[in-house]
Amino acid sequence: MRRVAVAAVVLLLALLVVANTGCVSADKYRELETSARNMQAALEKAETELQSERAKSKELQAKLTAAESELQAKNSQIQTLMDARDRLKAAYETLRAEFDKLKSQPLTPVTITKVVMPPALDAALKELASKYPNEVEYDPARGLLKWKSDLLFDLGSADLKPGALPALQDFANILNSAAAAGFDIMIAGHTDTTRIAKPQTRALHPTNWHLSAHRAISVLFELIKNGVDPTRQTVMGYGEYQPVVPNDTAEHKAQNRRVEIYLVHKGTVPGATPQPTAGGAAAPAETEAVTAPTASD
Repeated sequence: MRRVAVAAVVLLLALLVVANTGCVSADKYRELETSARNMQAALEKAETELQSERAKSKELQAKLTAAESELQAKNSQIQTLMDARDRLKAAYETLRAEFDKLKSQPLTPVTITKVVMPPALDAALKELASKYPNEVEYDPARGLLKWKSDLLFDLGSADLKPGALPALQDFANILNSAAAAGFDIMIAGHTDTTRIAKPQTRALHPTNWHLSAHRAISVLFELIKNGVDPTRQTVMGYGEYQPVVPNDTAEHKAQNRRVEIYLVHKGTVPGATPQPTAGGAAAPAETEAVTAPTASD
């Protein structure tokens, strides 16, 4: 580039000299003039190439700077992940040590309280289920009575159907009898997975959680209406999250729409205050001792 520029300058000076002295032929002059123009064109081309190379160099420098910034960010992320790995490793070691400590300790027997129905109460509940076979199922091993929600309520409703009242009234009479005096009542509502779509229904029961709890409360108030002491009762709403069968068919969904009523010994409901007996002490629950298996079993 520099050599081209110098040659062009020398050639121009030669032309000037020739022009001033006038001692050269016209052909020689034209030859020198053509050479000067070629040199000028080469100079301009070289200048253009230089500008292009400078632009490429600037672009490459920008890419290099961006790559360095990205590399720095990646290195920072790697360090963050390594720190997290170290923390997780330390937490794992702590949990592992705790596990090994627990594993070395012998297992102790666990006593599980199981509902044992008095004969008179068991007979009354069996008679109730026999009287209303399409509405009520009785499981004596769990102290459980199950009502089918479709027989108690219309879809999306927490208002008891008139046809459901006789069975609940007869159940209330059993609860008010001497045979059931030592038991409290847990009422649990369940739904299927069908979402509440109607705006007017959603205004009353925003979710299946609400609907299941509201249905349990309706049963609670009906029992209270029939003389069952409210201090013996508690309600729960499980929504769709405790199905007895998968919610994959209309028949299965109908099975999952239910209200379950558990009879439990007084004082065994979490959070409840044990009721004293006539002698002033809390009534003991009937229990069956079940021993947890040891590691060698």
